[in-house]
Amino acid sequence: MLTETSARGQTLLPEPSPATPAGSSEASTGAPPAPSVAALQPPARALDHADDTRWHPKRELHFGTADFVVTGIATGVVFGAAVTSPHSRHWRGGIGFDEDVRDALRAGSLRGRYWLRDLSDVGVSLASTWPFLVDALVTAWWHRGRADLAREMALVSAEAFALAAAIQGVANVAASRERPFGRLCGTEIPNESVDCDPGVRYRSFFSGHATLAFTSAGLLCANHLGLGLLGSPGDILTCTGGFTVAAMTGLFRVMSDMHYASDAGIGALVGTTVGLAVPLLHFRRSSTEPSAGTIEWRLAPVGRGIGIAGTF
Repeated sequence: MLTETSARGQTLLPEPSPATPAGSSEASTGAPPAPSVAALQPPARALDHADDTRWHPKRELHFGTADFVVTGIATGVVFGAAVTSPHSRHWRGGIGFDEDVRDALRAGSLRGRYWLRDLSDVGVSLASTWPFLVDALVTAWWHRGRADLAREMALVSAEAFALAAAIQGVANVAASRERPFGRLCGTEIPNESVDCDPGVRYRSFFSGHATLAFTSAGLLCANHLGLGLLGSPGDILTCTGGFTVAAMTGLFRVMSDMHYASDAGIGALVGTTVGLAVPLLHFRRSSTEPSAGTIEWRLAPVGRGIGIAGTF
């Protein structure tokens, strides 16, 4: 072993190396020790955020306590309107283009009108169940693995349907409009038929089938385009399909002589408005999508009054 000599003539010995336990791999081979088990573990921060790899929507939905109250009240209004008899002062006949459209589109036979009525029932059943069974249960929960999002989607959809049905039910009772086929009661349609019962005959304005079908179409577009459930082009195709089914449902109600064109048109307007507005008001910015939009409402002075401004 070599030594070094300092300027004072003192001999400096090298510092001894740390003792190596007998039988270790380093003592026998000179290789560095193997890393410990703890060193192989990923950092704690990575473990905490392991679920960030799952799918996240563009936005989140939030259904609060106030929404439960609103949905409950609207549902009560729906049941109340269903058991309330229409107003005793009835509204008969069409307005504007109603009679011309009826003459052009009404099926020629009673059997054909009943068949079209059944088709409209299928259309509204498909439309009103799709947001729950397909979008929430299958797409959000099963396909995307987001049970929490599926729950919020189902609750928001229930609120939208309840509000739309409540508006339609109140208008139905208050307007007490005779259905187009009502003029046939006692002739082509027997007075003893359930169709000629006042509880059915005077509920034409506005169409409940069209209202619910277009509410569903609005929900499909808001959820798919706002959340990105399927991505392009699946979201666009779903939105388009929803409005196609809704339009056909409204058309069948006119062709079956159950409603005037104005009944179906107002139902489409109300349903679309509610179906789009309710989800948009529940959207919140996603924590994993900082660029995603959010809905914000604020009051702003406009001239001598106050206006409402919103961004999303």
